[in-house]
Amino acid sequence: MEVLDMTDSIVDKAKEVLSMHFIDARGRPVKTPYYQHQLQVLYERQFFEWVVAKALRELVKEGRLVMLDKDNVAELGRLKIVHGIRFYANADAMVGPDAEQSMKRRVMASARHVEKYSDAKHTRVAGRHLESLVKAQLKASQFEIVGEHTSEYAGRKWIETDHNLDFIAHKKGKKLTIGVEVKNTLGIIPREEIDIKIDICDRLGIVPVFAVRWIKPHLNCIRKQGGFSWMFRVQMFPLGYEKFVSDFSKRFSVRGKSSDDKAGRGNSNFPVTVRTELPEKPVAIFEQWVAKVEDNPPSVDTSHRCTQL
Repeated sequence: MEVLDMTDSIVDKAKEVLSMHFIDARGRPVKTPYYQHQLQVLYERQFFEWVVAKALRELVKEGRLVMLDKDNVAELGRLKIVHGIRFYANADAMVGPDAEQSMKRRVMASARHVEKYSDAKHTRVAGRHLESLVKAQLKASQFEIVGEHTSEYAGRKWIETDHNLDFIAHKKGKKLTIGVEVKNTLGIIPREEIDIKIDICDRLGIVPVFAVRWIKPHLNCIRKQGGFSWMFRVQMFPLGYEKFVSDFSKRFSVRGKSSDDKAGRGNSNFPVTVRTELPEKPVAIFEQWVAKVEDNPPSVDTSHRCTQL
């Protein structure tokens, strides 16, 4: 599927859509810079992240966009966490007296917000929060938690790497035992890590489940390997993070651009929120899957590696 999504036609479509992102309703160049992962998240429902990355590179090569990174904005290189961040701006918006310096100031203002958002004290909170929500839902769905942060089950052990599973849970009175990997990040879990987690489940004789914000590019390879993708679409923070989430969302959402726009302008709202329970639709989908497989769990088939696509 990845190969199909790197065809010239797909990349050209992404270029067309992204070009429109950098102009306003009157066709004028916008003066706002956007960082690469921001654009990948905003357009994730339309294009895989590597398609967006390639489209941006080509737009820069064609002179329609300008890339701003630590090589031409020295202050970015002095950031502790996101010093490798890349921003893109409409090339026409950088023409004129002081236009370039003005754009660089906007880049640094946004980068400092990303730096704050990426601080480990916040990412740890987000990770623990989703783990607690998933654990609560597993119990509500009649699963018994039989292991946490472990790579051992029923006398079997994974020793090839230091990886483990966030939860191992058994459906009460049924044959289904699952190994759950939880990721509450904006970014997608790497393909290599997906395959390792599936290998762990294969060794332990259990079914892999990925409880994550977004994993659409890898749905097929996970399914073909016998796993289930439990996708929530939003990154969830606990109570007390309302202002933190609101400030980030306001800065990096795109006003006036809707995911239903015929021009294909992507998601208007950045997918971060405060929640005290998992979204209803993903829970319903998970429970439907459980009902189908609880008496006849799928076998892991490692011949469909995500890393081999």
